[in-house]
Amino acid sequence: MKIVGNSHNNAFYLSVIDYGRGMTQEQINNVGAYVQFERKMYEQQGYGLGLLIAKRLVELHGGEFSIESIYGAQTIMRIVLPQPKF
Repeated sequence: MKIVGNSHNNAFYLSVIDYGRGMTQEQINNVGAYVQFERKMYEQQGYGLGLLIAKRLVELHGGEFSIESIYGAQTIMRIVLPQPKF
């Protein structure tokens, strides 16, 4: 896993790169449907809420959340948040 962040043009950019199994386009489209993707019985189980919560929090703060993936290789989650105005 790799996390990269920077600020530019009044926004904060964050990329999280997971070098795991990757996701299909169908799985990306179903983020937020409370589903787990391809979990085996012996693997750690969860409720399928992590990406949904991250996406909703980013959107609540006026940001953008996107996912790109190469199935079987990696997934990149990108977040863009506007800098707060004080």
